[in-house]
Amino acid sequence: MWSVQNLLLLLCTTLNWMRSSEGLIHVFGYEGRDVRVYCPYSQGYETHQKYLCKNRCGYWDYLITSSEKNKTKYSIYDDERTKVFTVIISDVRVDDAGKYWCGLTILGKDLYTEVKLEVQPVYQHQSSTVRTIIAATSPVSEDLTKAPSWVSSAAGLIHVFGYEGRDVRISCPYSQGYEDHEKYLCKNRCGYSDYLIKSSEKNKTKYSIYDDERTRVFTVIISELHFDDAGKYWCGVTVLGRDLYTEVKLELRPEKEEHNAGREKKLEDLPAHSTTAGG
Repeated sequence: MWSVQNLLLLLCTTLNWMRSSEGLIHVFGYEGRDVRVYCPYSQGYETHQKYLCKNRCGYWDYLITSSEKNKTKYSIYDDERTKVFTVIISDVRVDDAGKYWCGLTILGKDLYTEVKLEVQPVYQHQSSTVRTIIAATSPVSEDLTKAPSWVSSAAGLIHVFGYEGRDVRISCPYSQGYEDHEKYLCKNRCGYSDYLIKSSEKNKTKYSIYDDERTRVFTVIISELHFDDAGKYWCGVTVLGRDLYTEVKLELRPEKEEHNAGREKKLEDLPAHSTTAGG
């Protein structure tokens, strides 16, 4: 039987392997479609290797690294300007759902962010038109009376966690063909006074925006978060007639929780030490 001292030693050793936990990335996908996992990182790590892994992040659990060529199932692109690397998982299946880790290789102890992927089935007997409607419906909020009345469709839910007093990045994906359309972030009912920033505007003190047409993701950075910043937002794409949008839910936590984030995770939830993690 393990003694209390041995258990504490194992706990400290396991937690010590990780430098910090950056929060949780919650991703929704649909069976048979592609899904993008957006992994933000801090300034100063632009040239470091990034990767996506699963399970305990052992040797066989690495799915793709930024130093590898893209694979059939996984592809990766690191945007050093927005400090977000993107992993695309192609042809998602229900058994792809589960826990992943966005990893950042540094000397000694890697950095990571937990990813939770949920996959919803698309019924095979439906026509392609119906499949498109299903895939364009928000998996969380079906009450469209709460959405802006002029938008044409909900593209899903982006769940973002931030810490009081820190900056947060909201990565908003859009479909091919909308690269040159104006993008924006708004809140409430997206009335005239609810627009926070547009891609056609200069960056502001509180909000900044950058559109990466290569990955088809525009990123909005909200600076110096306060608790009254929490709530519902909308990523918007301007189109003729009715705009397209994606719902964003921003949750804030006290800054003191950030320092304890790694400690709050259960021992079995953390990846074990890997000899390739620091390479």
